[in-house]
Amino acid sequence: YSYMCIRSGNISSKNQRNAGMAKRSHDETSSFTPTSMTDQSSPSDPDQMTALGTKVFGRANLQFIRAHIPKLSSRTDVLIRVLYSDLNPVDHHKLNMKPGGTAVPDHRSPFIVGFGGCGVVEGVADEADDATKVLLKRNVAFLVDPSKDGSYAEYVVCDRRIVAPVPIKSTIESYEVASMPVAGCTALESLEKAGLPISSEASAPNAGKGR
Repeated sequence: YSYMCIRSGNISSKNQRNAGMAKRSHDETSSFTPTSMTDQSSPSDPDQMTALGTKVFGRANLQFIRAHIPKLSSRTDVLIRVLYSDLNPVDHHKLNMKPGGTAVPDHRSPFIVGFGGCGVVEGVADEADDATKVLLKRNVAFLVDPSKDGSYAEYVVCDRRIVAPVPIKSTIESYEVASMPVAGCTALESLEKAGLPISSEASAPNAGKGR
């Protein structure tokens, strides 16, 4: 099982046994090696971040790049400093939705995927409502709007309605928290489609772990 570890300007691949992460075969995982950063913008630029992205489709074309830190555009938006991003098959599918080498449309370039993860809320809008402001500086699990830049980056903007604060006294590791949003929603949707009862006592930390 693999996850992306993204910490304060340092992006690296790590392996972790965690059933909430997308499983890859050994050959597929080991064959993925992002190329070096090609954007020559200064790493010290306060308006930019490091991310894994691409300007052409194809997973093999992912690179370490410099990209603009996303902006808050709604009173319910929060700016999250990403600690861990999960890996899911949907990321692979999005990167390969068109033949390799096909240019990413200008309005989505560079293309940064990633649907979920965990991090720390570092910013809210000046006009943010109370339900949004209370998340400031909290550790959270989050889902990403697929129409916006994803979580393979140092920062991501999410609507606080798809953000969940991690309990302050929680003993769950951050990489485990990162695996919950997508896997948990998938499990919930499966139960709903199957018409199975969902207990109010269901334990969120067990989502995606086969228990």
